[in-house]
Amino acid sequence: MFHATIYNAAKPALQANVKQLYLTHISARYTKEVQRLMLERQAQTIFPASKVVGDFDVFDI
Repeated sequence: MFHATIYNAAKPALQANVKQLYLTHISARYTKEVQRLMLERQAQTIFPASKVVGDFDVFDI
């Protein structure tokens, strides 16, 4: 099974008119903060309310 890409996550969020997209379970290839910010910026070009978060982070919705 393959992981979703940033596009695979952000495009449906945009189409579904959701308020916030939290991207989690990021590949181990992206361990540095600068790499995670790059992914977040890529997602935000499609869906501005995107944020890369950590596994097991908790948010009120």
